[in-house]
Amino acid sequence: MTCVMVTHDQEEAMTMAGRIAIMNRGKFVQIGEPEEIYEHPTTRHSAEFIGSVNVFEGLVKERLEDGLVLSSPGLMHPLKVDPDASVVDNVPVWVALRPEKIMLCDEPPADGYNFAVGEVIHIAYLGDLSIYHVRLQSGQMLSAQLQNEHRHRKGTPTWGDEVRLCWDADSCVVLTV
Repeated sequence: MTCVMVTHDQEEAMTMAGRIAIMNRGKFVQIGEPEEIYEHPTTRHSAEFIGSVNVFEGLVKERLEDGLVLSSPGLMHPLKVDPDASVVDNVPVWVALRPEKIMLCDEPPADGYNFAVGEVIHIAYLGDLSIYHVRLQSGQMLSAQLQNEHRHRKGTPTWGDEVRLCWDADSCVVLTV
């Protein structure tokens, strides 16, 4: 039996649905299974509609065998993304990065890609996890969701601390503008 349910409750949609359809201005912009919609949004609207997301503007700087290198005005360091991302040189794209894909790192990655430095502006403590709102050196805000793995962890960032954030290239999703 087929059933259509209309909801704006994202958790309800993700847990109940076998397929989700996202609409924008009366048109379907993406249809797929919940995991596909969340992990591989095709448009900025889809990425921002389901869950929390950080979005960076980017331009291709270099094509490497293991990834595309993008420059972004919001980041001081280049982004490296999936080499199969569908992008055209000198055409702006959006890069989506979910907060839970971001990690704290002590040192910048050796290759110099996919990290940012900023100041912790706000922390939302949610019990099992905390959401850190970080103002990057460029002024852009970034949200990072980190698990609270220990009850009393020394070195856990707090308000005003400078932090280094890093993420894997396959955590970035390139979206069409």
